[in-house]
Amino acid sequence: MRAAVLWAAWATHGHRNEGDDVRPHMLSTRTRRASTAEATRLWPGCHIPYAIVTAANCAELQTPCTQRDRLFTPAAAEKLRGPLAAVAEHIHEQTGCTIAEGPGEVPPLEVVAGTECWITRVGYHESVQMQLGWCSTHAHRGSITHEFLHALGAEHEHQRADRDRYITVASSKDNCAPSAARTLAPYDFKSIMHYFIGTSGCGIGVTPEGEALLTRAGLRADDVGTADTMSQEDARGIRALYGTAAPHRPAEASVALVATLVATLVVALVAVYMCTAPKPTAYTLVI
Repeated sequence: MRAAVLWAAWATHGHRNEGDDVRPHMLSTRTRRASTAEATRLWPGCHIPYAIVTAANCAELQTPCTQRDRLFTPAAAEKLRGPLAAVAEHIHEQTGCTIAEGPGEVPPLEVVAGTECWITRVGYHESVQMQLGWCSTHAHRGSITHEFLHALGAEHEHQRADRDRYITVASSKDNCAPSAARTLAPYDFKSIMHYFIGTSGCGIGVTPEGEALLTRAGLRADDVGTADTMSQEDARGIRALYGTAAPHRPAEASVALVATLVATLVVALVAVYMCTAPKPTAYTLVI
């Protein structure tokens, strides 16, 4: 399954910079929310199965068991499941896509240990590794979300073809250089796929038009690259790419419906009472 997508990405705790990165030898395959001109390979049914690689399951996966530094210990794997489940729930709520540990229709994305935070491919491929080193806890859920959005097909916002209207970029590194991708949404400083603004990383500055966009968004330059959750445009981009919709929440919808019906009923009863209640008898006061 293929489609064009439009996107952007990030890294270290608090601020996103080059620390997360798509591995350099895979950069020719990437796409972006700003999306690439090339077709993005999509995960069937917008479902990403994943496996946390350990010594117990590496023989069944593509990560070699000899790469001991890529294998999680049983305790570390168990600790990682909480943050992964929380991120999967967030992405599902926003996009309708599912991310779950276990087998699927296609080979799973392999989550490996290490010291860095990156993914080898953008979009669906039969062999994808995601290293969650420093970004493996609840405190780094934004970075985990960022990497999973890479997996779904998103890339860095600051690499959009129209970025020069809003930002300046000093670095020409692969994860900083502009792309020829067409854009599907307005430039989004709130995107979880945007690197931070500053002299390190890509060396991102803001143009006058970018300053105006920040003001309209109610942001300061220091806010960019610090998101822990997907922006509305991030979610819209994934939904447009996969043709999905955010799932309905029956419980919440039912509560809202009941509250509305009760309020309507109360108003109606008051109106009926006011119309049918006996009028008070008039008396003449004699002094």
